[in-house]
Order: sequence, then structure tokens, then C-alpha cells
Amino acid sequence: MSCSVDHSTIKAGGFCTSCGTRVEHIEPPVQQSATSVNYCPNGHAVASNKKFCETCGTPMTGSGSAPASAGYASPSVATPYIPPPPSSGAGFAALPHPSDFSANQYGSVPPQKNNTGLFVGLGIAALLILILIIASVTGGSGGSSGGDDGGVYTPSTTTVSVTMSVNGQYCNDLSWGYSDIPGGSIILSVDGIATGYASYSYYGTDTSSSCDFNAYFYNVPTSGTVYSIRMASGLRGSVDNYVYELESNGWQFNLSLG
Repeated sequence: MSCSVDHSTIKAGGFCTSCGTRVEHIEPPVQQSATSVNYCPNGHAVASNKKFCETCGTPMTGSGSAPASAGYASPSVATPYIPPPPSSGAGFAALPHPSDFSANQYGSVPPQKNNTGLFVGLGIAALLILILIIASVTGGSGGSSGGDDGGVYTPSTTTVSVTMSVNGQYCNDLSWGYSDIPGGSIILSVDGIATGYASYSYYGTDTSSSCDFNAYFYNVPTSGTVYSIRMASGLRGSVDNYVYELESNGWQFNLSLG
């Protein structure tokens, strides 16, 4: 007898739940017209008398008509059915969430460059320049005070003292023959060049054997070879000392008359 259940969907050896017939072999599928099969909104084939999809349970309201396919009779007017794209599962490519993107990877504030290395380099360069300036000034000062070390050469100087001893005389009873000594002007020459001028003291100092008069020359260069003392009047002649003699005597001339 005819049965509403398609026996081709029952495994061989099973029984139909509608008519109770034992299915010995797989029967060919019962051809159905396109008008007896509908599709749910998700694209599953559903019998036209069903109100809900047997596969996904979606209501059949607004379901589409069956497409023509092999094994089915085509309707007189076939309208191609295009099922809606699935919202999930195989063939569904999930789009990235809009919140996953931003116009700027770093936010609204652009990243700041790290200038620590630049500042450190500038500080070291400034320190080196300062050291060079100090070294230059120090070297120039050392050269100007004496010695040829690349700076301006200025010979070292010293003070030369002169003691004139008038032997056998007392300062308060000095003979008229020595009247040119008290307050007398004298000249110091270095290697024949007049270098300094000085005067003897007006009042002498009595010793056990003489009356002494002193004079001083300042800023006398020590680089000379022969140092000479003479009276500015041209009298009394000249007394010469070599530089090593003056150095050994503490840069002092010891002169005497009488």
C-alpha cells in the first residue's frame, strides 16, 4: 500500500514507523514535485506540510520554493532560489569587530622620540671644550711666567742688592772724599745694557770697621751673563760679577772703598 514516508530514508532491514513495512533493500527515492518541498530561511529542505524546519527548527513562515535539481520534477515556472548566507559554521568568514581597529596605532598622541643619548653627547662635548679652554689658559699663563713651553716667553726676574762699605769711616764723620756716596745714583747693566737705576741710602749704618750704604734694583732679569755696577756720575769705575757669582752670593754686590 502507499505510505507517506519515503522508505529510501530507512536503512535496509528497518521498519517504517508509518506503515510497519520491513525494508529489505534501499528503495529509490520517491520523486516529489517542487511544489511539495519548501526551504526554511536557513536553506534546509522541508516538506510543504511542515510548519517548522526539521533540521534547525526555524518557523517556515516566508520560506522559499524548492529549486530544480536532479531527481525532482521541475515546476512549470522555475524561480531560482538563493539561500541566505549562513551566519556561522562552515563557509562563514567572521569579519573583524569595528572596535578592533583605530585610526592611530598609538592613540591620538604620537610617540615621543627618546633624546637622552643626544643630551648626554652634548654634555660630554661641552665638558671637553671646557677642559681644552682651561688647559689653554693654564698653559699660556705658565709660559708667560718663565720658560719656553709654547707660551709667550718672559725671563724670570729677581732683586739685586748692593752694599757699599766705606772702610775706616764713621757714618756721622764721613770724610769729604766720600761725599758722593750718600744718596749717590748707581746704574746696573746686564751684558753691557743698562737695566736698572737706584740710589744709595743717605744715611749709612756703622759696623765695627766701616760705614755701609745700601741700594736695591728690582725686576732684574736672571738670564744675563755679566752684571755690572757703576756710579751714574761716571766716577769710581765699574764692578763686574758673573751670573753664577751673584747666584752664589744671593744676588748681592758687596763693594768697598778705603
